[in-house]
Amino acid sequence: MNYSSGDLFDKCTILQIKKGKNLTVPEFDVVWKEVENLIGTNKELKELYQQLVFSNLKQYELEDKVRVETSMEKVGEIAIAIRVQNDHRVMLKNKINKLTNNFEEVKLYKRHI
Repeated sequence: MNYSSGDLFDKCTILQIKKGKNLTVPEFDVVWKEVENLIGTNKELKELYQQLVFSNLKQYELEDKVRVETSMEKVGEIAIAIRVQNDHRVMLKNKINKLTNNFEEVKLYKRHI
């Protein structure tokens, strides 16, 4: 495997969201099989997958909002929310990585307060 389990789960959740929006995502079935094999009967991984789906849905909603917002103040507030949401997403991916004995994703920028 050339990528972490967290990245695989993340990709699958994004494909699942796109599929739910009726977009064509032919690779979903292939990626989902890999995720299913990793999850197996592990309830914690299944729960983390569901949390990652929710996190990515929230990220999509925030990204959609920032694209239509015209107030610079609101854009700034949404940008901060996107950053916070992305940090949460990375935390979930790292929990998945830890449970599947993969490497931790490290961000090289200053963390917000």
